[in-house]
Order: sequence, then C-alpha cells, then structure tokens
Amino acid sequence: MGRGVMTKNKKIIKIDILEKFRELEHEADDKLPHNWLVNDYFGRMNTFEKITFDRALAELALSGLVPYKPGDCPEVKLTRLGKNLIFN
Repeated sequence: MGRGVMTKNKKIIKIDILEKFRELEHEADDKLPHNWLVNDYFGRMNTFEKITFDRALAELALSGLVPYKPGDCPEVKLTRLGKNLIFN
C-alpha cells in the first residue's frame, strides 16, 4: 500500500525556513525571496500546513530569529540573532 503525502509539522517548517536563509547566505534584515515563499513553499501547502506555518513563524519569533507579523503569507526576514545562529 502506498504512503500518503506527509504533512509538514512545525519543526520541519522551522528547519526549512532557516535552511533557506543558510542556502541563500542571507544577512540580518534580508528577506526570503517572495516568489520562493509564496509560490514554491507556502503556495503548495494545504490548509493545515498554512496554520502550522503561522505557528512555526511565531515560535521562531519568540526565539528572536525572525520578526513576526501574522498574515495570509507573511514576509519572512532574518534577524541579527538568526544570522548568528545560522552562520556561527
């Protein structure tokens, strides 16, 4: 029997976001590319994953890694603390 598509949980979403910043070698205050975030990542999520995405960003914000502004598909920007965590 085949396996269904796995739903992204908060941990996976947080890792995906931080890994994308690392992959792009972003600096503090840099934003994830809008096209990637909206079309390639958030746009392919189901309703549950979109809610989880919002919660994952809230947790990253509580850790000081990204600022948090809830919305349909928020802008994701790296803080200085986030940059230091990713690259040190």
